[in-house]
Amino acid sequence: MRHHREISTFSEKCDSEGANPTDFHVKSQPFARRKVLIGVVCGLFGLILASGTQTAHAQSLRRFEWTQPAMGVQFHFVVYALEPQTAVRAQTKAAERIEQLEQIFSDYRPNSEINQFVRSTDLAKGVSVSADLYRLMEISKHWHDQSHGAFDVTIGPLSKLWRKSFRSQKLPTEAEISESKSKVGFGQLHLQTTGQIASSQLNLQLDFGGIAKGDAADQVLNLFRDLGITSALVDASGDIATLGCLPDGTPWRIELPPQEGVPAITLHLANQSVATSGSLNQALEVDGRRYSHIIDPRTGIAVQHTRRATIIAANAATADALASACSVLQPAESLKLIEHTAQAELFLIGDHDVESPDSANGTTVPAKLRPAKPFKSWISAGFANYLEKD
Repeated sequence: MRHHREISTFSEKCDSEGANPTDFHVKSQPFARRKVLIGVVCGLFGLILASGTQTAHAQSLRRFEWTQPAMGVQFHFVVYALEPQTAVRAQTKAAERIEQLEQIFSDYRPNSEINQFVRSTDLAKGVSVSADLYRLMEISKHWHDQSHGAFDVTIGPLSKLWRKSFRSQKLPTEAEISESKSKVGFGQLHLQTTGQIASSQLNLQLDFGGIAKGDAADQVLNLFRDLGITSALVDASGDIATLGCLPDGTPWRIELPPQEGVPAITLHLANQSVATSGSLNQALEVDGRRYSHIIDPRTGIAVQHTRRATIIAANAATADALASACSVLQPAESLKLIEHTAQAELFLIGDHDVESPDSANGTTVPAKLRPAKPFKSWISAGFANYLEKD
């Protein structure tokens, strides 16, 4: 569960044309030279925003922040703007856009677009879908292919099966796993040039949980750009996207707090995103074996290894999808995937008995990134460039 802790000297309610101050409560504060402006704890992430030397323009900017529940989590927003009215418009547009995307990609809403799509009687010949669904399906296909199936949005039948197992605390049978797995596979989908999607699997179920929140963060930042905002951050419960730098030109500081023997680290990001996925906490234990909430779509079985993958990427959808894939893949496979992905970096925590050495890609892990036993860690070649200097 995400816990929200706000650090603020004062707050004000913004009232403007078309905005109801009882619906929109914005935290406002001048941009000032402070070590910490805001603290947020969210899933595996803590967020720290800091400032340095200011310009006159930076001194005029104010920080506005708000939260919004969506997609089963809390979204947190930070924007810097001159006027409260800009923040009100940003909040309104963000809420509308996220609701639009949730209505498309939710696998919990019976009448979401993806659930209507899989129920269509025209599935075999092709169904016209929204531009957003087609767009994210193309992106998902790319990461499915690049990860050799470790990322797969057709995993829905397996997701449903293992959710049931977690609730009942009982493993699914081999027959149940086999039946569900037979319905999974991106190769059964056909993206047609007409904007339609067809499927040879008529018992299709889609699950965009490994990419939709990151994509929503990206889409909201696009709206902020259209409003003329040049410094902003969207945190979709750990899928974090940044727009520009802080007003003084320094990067955003993103802190990953210590957890399960994993050291705390701070990243410096600007116009980049970060996401973490892993199996350090949520697990089902049966007969002495540990089964993660993360499922390998290639085998149909919840992974039994321990992983936590942190990805830095050019956008949050990419970071989200890669973090999902690297939570399933072996370390050497993950490092190879990142090596072939432009502007992407990886920090991976895993079981100590994995065969891959700490420097599987030739990159020695710095001492401060080495977790306590029984874990070990791996990094991609450029990850250390984003670390805060000692």
